[in-house]
Amino acid sequence: MRSSAYISFFLLSTIFLFYGIQRYNGWDLNSYFELAEALYQQTPIYGQNLKSLYPPPTVYLFEILRFLPKQAVHFVWYLISIGLFVRMSIVSFSILGDASWPQKKVTVWLWLSWITIAQGLGAQLEGGNINLFLMFLLLESFNLLITADRSSRSERSLPVGIVLAWIPVVFKPYLGILALALTTAIFKKQSWRPLIQAGSFLAGLSLISIFWRGIPLFIHDVSGWFQSDLKHVDCAFTLQCNAVNYGLPSYLYHIHHWSLQSLSLLTLAVTLLSLLYASIEKNNLRMFCVVSLVSFCISPAAFPYTLLLLWIPVIVSCQVLVDRKVFPRWIHLGCFLFVLALIVLNPTYLGRHFFNAIVVPYRVTTFFILLGIIPIFGAVTALSQEDKWRRERDSNSR
Repeated sequence: MRSSAYISFFLLSTIFLFYGIQRYNGWDLNSYFELAEALYQQTPIYGQNLKSLYPPPTVYLFEILRFLPKQAVHFVWYLISIGLFVRMSIVSFSILGDASWPQKKVTVWLWLSWITIAQGLGAQLEGGNINLFLMFLLLESFNLLITADRSSRSERSLPVGIVLAWIPVVFKPYLGILALALTTAIFKKQSWRPLIQAGSFLAGLSLISIFWRGIPLFIHDVSGWFQSDLKHVDCAFTLQCNAVNYGLPSYLYHIHHWSLQSLSLLTLAVTLLSLLYASIEKNNLRMFCVVSLVSFCISPAAFPYTLLLLWIPVIVSCQVLVDRKVFPRWIHLGCFLFVLALIVLNPTYLGRHFFNAIVVPYRVTTFFILLGIIPIFGAVTALSQEDKWRRERDSNSR
């Protein structure tokens, strides 16, 4: 990483600290503390006194917060969130970065990527939500897969990659499409061994938390979570609980009055197609970009903070805009529209009235995200061809 990049990371962290002083409210983290207290008192966490939509047994982990000082946790969690995003940035730019780039180009690439994802990151940092941590785990899983592509010695860490991919799913089941895609890519490398190892570890963790809570209470919680989740769907899809939901299920339910059964079939079909695509795709970067975009658009909870799911596609698109020599014009245009939509389509620039009247009900942002699949697919293909040409050139020069 260049010295200019380290300066950029320092400036970014400083901006985040000032942002936290001005905008941090800790609403989500406070709800986790309320959940922890309810778990400790063994009061109902689902139903009329709804405290959580996280599924059991994962939800039981929040009880740990009951024994920690609240104000200190708020402060430390905000610092951890900054550290997680810096780590995500370093990992992502190292995967895609070109060592021959001048420092000025690297700096522009960094800041353009950060500005593009600012809407999702700001929504995450303000409330102290757990989503940034979940996206971090998915990215680390992907990083282990890419590292194994480059070095066979790194394949030993692939079971860890599966564990990291599935931990977010037990908090947010809609992330299962991306976890399945990552697992499929790992399975193609090492067959059943990492799957068995990772599955045994995750099953062991689940059993510990189930017995900690007690089997009868766990069964009761599973039923309560399922019923509460179904009741919450109408609220989330019709924008009564959230100002924005970018997901296609919300659009189809809210505007075109699709039934939950039809939406379930659509989600199943998209999941199976994504799984099939992951099984035949040879380029793991291209696979991760495409499935990330699809996962976001088919998510029932595609809220602003979920935009972090698009982090790798954002970096690829910004690389196209910065490194103009490598890519055809149609890829430039598609990536430009994708980046422009993520930056501009928010109430800060459009005004709350226009945003709520046009962008939100017709899911304009989602249209541009889906449109971005084609140019980003082409961009990763061009990048892989250039990397292949560069490796051949280096080997010939030796």
